[in-house]
Amino acid sequence: MGGRFSFPLGSKASVDVLGDAGEGGATLDYQVAGLLSYQIKPKLSLQGGWRSLTAHYGNNENVFNASIQGIALGATYKFR
Repeated sequence: MGGRFSFPLGSKASVDVLGDAGEGGATLDYQVAGLLSYQIKPKLSLQGGWRSLTAHYGNNENVFNASIQGIALGATYKFR
């Protein structure tokens, strides 16, 4: 399950807050992020911000727990 909230800062910029959690192949995994997005062309925007990802795996006494956080950079291109 997840969600994303976008708060416009003008015609070309926005702040996005997102997160999700689930079990998939892991016992539990989740992430949260806060991003600043800027539209440089009608079909192209760039994002930058902070992301934190945590995954917990545990099965038959094998356990793996990992967390990573840091700067996230991205680009979005709209094909339509």
